[in-house]
Amino acid sequence: MNLENESSIQMEGFYPSLDDFFAAELSPGEEIFSAVCRGDVGCIAAVTNYGKTTLLFNLGLSLAAGVMCLPLAPVASTPRRVLYIDAESPAYQLREDLKIMLEQIPNADTACQNFCLVTQPELDDEPLDMKEPAHFNFIARCAKGYGADLIVFDPITLCFELDNENDNSEWARAVAKPLKRLAKKCNAAVVFSHHLGKGNESHTTEAAYKSRGASAIGALSRTVYLIEKEAQRGEGYVRLWCPKSKTPSIAPTILRLNRETRFFEACPERPVIVKTVTAEEIAAFVATCETGASSGEIVKFFAGRESERSINDKIQLAESSGLIAKPSRKARWMASNATINKAA
Repeated sequence: MNLENESSIQMEGFYPSLDDFFAAELSPGEEIFSAVCRGDVGCIAAVTNYGKTTLLFNLGLSLAAGVMCLPLAPVASTPRRVLYIDAESPAYQLREDLKIMLEQIPNADTACQNFCLVTQPELDDEPLDMKEPAHFNFIARCAKGYGADLIVFDPITLCFELDNENDNSEWARAVAKPLKRLAKKCNAAVVFSHHLGKGNESHTTEAAYKSRGASAIGALSRTVYLIEKEAQRGEGYVRLWCPKSKTPSIAPTILRLNRETRFFEACPERPVIVKTVTAEEIAAFVATCETGASSGEIVKFFAGRESERSINDKIQLAESSGLIAKPSRKARWMASNATINKAA
């Protein structure tokens, strides 16, 4: 391959041959917290008021002190430098919360020295917008000069002004690429929080793509953590799990928010992850019914795994996929020949 005329272009990750690739000195990035390394971009998503910010502050303060924070930082490490950009919380309210949290942290003085906080940031009287080159460069200089190991954006939608939150291409261009560039430029891990739509809590790997807005949020994050409510256990209980990670991550964990200490505490019991209903499962159930099945019977059979609305959506998906059909609106659902043959 002749690249003489392209000498002005700099490209990383290019290997002229596999011999060059195999001979290259390659090493994984240093892990900052579970499944998130230097140069990585991670996401923590949850419905509003489920504890995203609290968990991120618990994690950030613990990393700054060099102590454990189960389950995301399961071992003590060298104290990390944390740059935390909180674009939402009022400073006066945040200060009281952080003071309470610090009472639970060994080496609190170390945590204070290693934790750089930016609250409701404005540059030249304009709210922070990382899409703007001047804003991006300012934060990059701050992070690099500070020697940040971890950079937090909380929440991401208040740090990037988007024209259309549901546009995948805009997310990729205006958010994902700048975050990856920032992580690489600063040799730091980047993690952001994002709101999860209430109708999108889903216990499958597809849940990584269920954040409010564009599906690119999950696709362009190397690691995605979800916080979901454990309502049956009572107030303050949530489930933290990782539907997407390129490296081994945490097992699903139940956390309880201690409101006095403002810290999440890991519970010994493990949550039961109930998988969502698939169109194929619905078709398989219908195939077992000699006279077919009504929508109500299908909903009743799968009750407890998803809401009635979600199951009805999956029924429509099974129909559009040719797995089930019915001759008229009032008729019962029947399995297609392909479904019956597969079941046999």
